[in-house]
Amino acid sequence: MKFQNARKILVGVESEGRSDEAIVAACKIAGHGDRKVHLLHATNAPSHIWVGMDPADFDAIRHQMVERSGLRIAAGLEGLERQRELKPGSLSKALEILPGPPARTIVERAESYGADVVFLGTHAKRSLLEFGNTIRTLFHTIPCALWIQPCEALDLKRVLVPIDLSPASLEAAGQALEFAKSLELPVDLLHVFSDPQMFAAEAGASFEGWPQYTVDGMRAAAQSGFDKAVKELGDLGAGCNKIFVEGSPPTEILARQEPSVLTVMATHGHTGLARLVFGSVSYNVFKEAKGPVLGLRT
Repeated sequence: MKFQNARKILVGVESEGRSDEAIVAACKIAGHGDRKVHLLHATNAPSHIWVGMDPADFDAIRHQMVERSGLRIAAGLEGLERQRELKPGSLSKALEILPGPPARTIVERAESYGADVVFLGTHAKRSLLEFGNTIRTLFHTIPCALWIQPCEALDLKRVLVPIDLSPASLEAAGQALEFAKSLELPVDLLHVFSDPQMFAAEAGASFEGWPQYTVDGMRAAAQSGFDKAVKELGDLGAGCNKIFVEGSPPTEILARQEPSVLTVMATHGHTGLARLVFGSVSYNVFKEAKGPVLGLRT
């Protein structure tokens, strides 16, 4: 499904308000079109019965833990509704509490719900959605688009679209343009050319001794490929920019991020040797994001 046609939004909800901005961002996006927001909190209730324990007692313990989690999360959502002037009761009504490990529970619920996009909040240390095993699992296995909201959910002003010239990134760019047009937002299309020496350092190879004319030829080919790709994307709309720079892709992308700028990129890019560099770009951007990031599976 193309992201501009997304209708079902699933938000991973944490305690202590760490997912509040993800919830607000999801509500903002849902306000543009016929989109529904579903909130999910996964509580780490015990998954295996202890030796000698009555199954009925085990079920009662799990039920109590889920119930307590629900009351705690609902209270926090009520405060968020008042603070951000959201419809009273709307968040609690959309809330679901399920027992289980966060990553697995979110993935399974996204599949059963038929979610088009999953929103996640801050990746603070030791939070439910920290960038550790949980987020790595979600990044690689979530069956739909993934939106990370690491900052205040401001009204969006621009969309940044990095392109590595792979088919996946070009497909994501096309979807990003359509989504930006639906919100009447200008787009910055960005291609970062990596010098072979930088490429070699990240890929564990060596390009020492390459003649300068070869590097110049690679740069010219990248510029030409980028120009051709942008042309094939068609009308970019008013206020859109085409940006070609040289450097480290994650660094250049992160330098252009702001809370009001949405970065949209494919979660899978080049294959083969190039994937050693570009395959890690999306993950690094998600991990160090200074603004909202939307990863599209293409």
